[in-house]
Amino acid sequence: MDEITLTEVAADEITVEKSLLSEITVDEISVDPSPEDEISKIETAKIETLKIETLKEETMTDTTLSDKTLPVEIAGSDTEAGKPRKARVPAALAKERLVETTISLLRTEPFYEVTTRRITREAGLPLAALSRNFGSLPGLFDAVAHALVKSFTDQFSEYGPLDALTNPDLVLRTRLVAWSIGQGADPSIFRPDPSAWSRIGVERQQRLAGVDERMGTAWAEIVTFVLEGYAIFSQTHGLNNQQTFEDCITVMSELQKSLKTLEAQLGWDQPAS
Repeated sequence: MDEITLTEVAADEITVEKSLLSEITVDEISVDPSPEDEISKIETAKIETLKIETLKEETMTDTTLSDKTLPVEIAGSDTEAGKPRKARVPAALAKERLVETTISLLRTEPFYEVTTRRITREAGLPLAALSRNFGSLPGLFDAVAHALVKSFTDQFSEYGPLDALTNPDLVLRTRLVAWSIGQGADPSIFRPDPSAWSRIGVERQQRLAGVDERMGTAWAEIVTFVLEGYAIFSQTHGLNNQQTFEDCITVMSELQKSLKTLEAQLGWDQPAS
């Protein structure tokens, strides 16, 4: 048996070690972290945990405040960030509230200051409530004008012949319509409801003058123009003089008495052929 030399044994051991090392992958090699790395990881974990706990506390606080202070949101509301949501209001109630608020503002404020934002804020409604219910500010003013006329006509029988000249509802309605048209609104949207103002006016003129519908309609329109002109321009004319004012009323009264005769002269009292 041949003797194995020390040199040969050493060579074989080196070969085996190289073979084993070549089979070890990089992933299998682990390096023990230093104490400094372990401390850094622990501190980072503590910081992240603290952030999470803080965020939870803030979220719980916001939820509690919301539950106590925020009413139910209107479907499709335009609530601005950071402001309380508006309570749900039925459409009919929203319309009524917008009209009443607008009338109240128009009685005390210059018309140009009665804006969409001002009205909705005073009414406690979201900004979009006006457009959803009336389409536009002129649309709301039209509803206001009709409401003012209705307020007058509902008690028409209680008024004397001169009350229409000074009735605050009719005066406000006339001035609002004139101002809106001057601002570019379509005049046709302010036409009175034939079943209300015009009809009542015609019937009253027919009754007082004893004339038929044709003459009653013509006279009612003339009186309406006089009333509207007086509401807008009375302070720019001599009608502020009491005597002049009374003279004008006397003339109008005498003209009304002569309508029956005028109707006959025009042949309007004859049945239509």
